[in-house]
Amino acid sequence: MNKSLSNTPPTIQSCSGFTLIELLIALSLLAIITTTLFILFTSVLNTTSHARKHMGTNQTARAIFAIMQDDMRYMLPTTATAFYEFSTTPKQNFPAEKYLVSFATTNSLTYSTHTPKRSQQYVHYTVKKQQDKYSLIRYERPSPTVQGDFPPVRYVLADNLTTCSFEYYDNNYNIFQHDWNQKKLPAAIRISLSLGTEAEPSQYQLIIPLPQKEEL
Repeated sequence: MNKSLSNTPPTIQSCSGFTLIELLIALSLLAIITTTLFILFTSVLNTTSHARKHMGTNQTARAIFAIMQDDMRYMLPTTATAFYEFSTTPKQNFPAEKYLVSFATTNSLTYSTHTPKRSQQYVHYTVKKQQDKYSLIRYERPSPTVQGDFPPVRYVLADNLTTCSFEYYDNNYNIFQHDWNQKKLPAAIRISLSLGTEAEPSQYQLIIPLPQKEEL
């Protein structure tokens, strides 16, 4: 029996790898994609952080305006009493801070939770500088006619204050002015304040009508 033998060598398939240029291109694309994703992720984090900070500042401003509105809504319109006057003059028996406004009111953050009947209180709003920040502070003191010696109660309303001003509406000239030295209360007060930092302040404004006759 004749057998035919084949001397043809088996075929070997050639396996070619990536070239150096292809590897460099792939690494460059990967670096670009990674950098883009990192920038996008950082931007989302910064935006979220800024939104949360702005939301907290808005809540603080609303709380401050709510307290001021309650104080001034129940403000006593007569200023003939010897114990108080409606002005921006610094008062005695209080710390040496910059006084913004002081007046008598029947609103109280301290005593309203204990007694359902409103009692006369004296309220002072001041600004105090601490290092590179300003704090908005509210002082409350009961009427001297109340039996007992009550020290002033101090509330820090904000510790990131940039600016704060009170302006009084003058009916005669139909304008808001900074100083009010008349014996009667103005028709309204415009409060302007800024919270945050000097680089990124958040500005707020509120106009509060004042009572023109005494209602206790």
